[in-house]
Amino acid sequence: MEESSYKRNIENYEKLIAYAKNVLKDCGYDEDSHQTYNKRMPTDEEFSVFTHQAKLIVKESLGDDSPYLRYIKNNIATSKGSSLFGHIFKKNILSAYNIYKKMSVFEGSVKKEKQGLSNEDVIYELAYDDFSRQILIIDKKNNKTFLLKTPHYDSENKVIFEYLFKHAQEIVKLKALEDEVKKELNSNLVVSLHRVAHELGFKGPLKKLFLNTTKETAMLRKNVTAEQLKKSNINLGEILKRLSLLK
Repeated sequence: MEESSYKRNIENYEKLIAYAKNVLKDCGYDEDSHQTYNKRMPTDEEFSVFTHQAKLIVKESLGDDSPYLRYIKNNIATSKGSSLFGHIFKKNILSAYNIYKKMSVFEGSVKKEKQGLSNEDVIYELAYDDFSRQILIIDKKNNKTFLLKTPHYDSENKVIFEYLFKHAQEIVKLKALEDEVKKELNSNLVVSLHRVAHELGFKGPLKKLFLNTTKETAMLRKNVTAEQLKKSNINLGEILKRLSLLK
């Protein structure tokens, strides 16, 4: 994502947040309990405007598979709405806004971190220890190793990851993975690539960087360069702080 797109998304988030705060203030909304409307309820039109813009902004900034987008869609589909206005705003939109800001490589701290690196330098590497079954992410610039996941022995996820790791940078078809599971585990499981990616720890930004999946294909990437990270608009350094540091 270009810097102009990042700035535009931030501006759109801030406009939506300002709109929501004005509506809630007019309704006499209690921000501490986020449940009480002392003057009136948000109107259907206000709720419709808010949720429509929220879906557009979250999709543009965090993608179709964002849990924040699913939450908004699910609540719109299952609930009448206006009473959820404050809850969606505080528990969903504010969180999505803060996550998006942290993910951005345009934050000053991330820019500073990348100074002096060539665009072609590999700065993060995905590694696998087949003895311990540990999936690792190595920060090569800072010489740090993080544990992403340890799949269970003789599990579907372990078999699939090892096959993808062996065939990294290749587009692997679902049938090839199901055949591998059948060969190794004598199982006829129908593989969900999105579920496998999630259970292996490749969620959101990590999935975007290292493991691309569709319903029918998957591709694992072992290396991430400075240029790739810049184009992805992902602050991987911040995300790795949530993982276990091995060394």
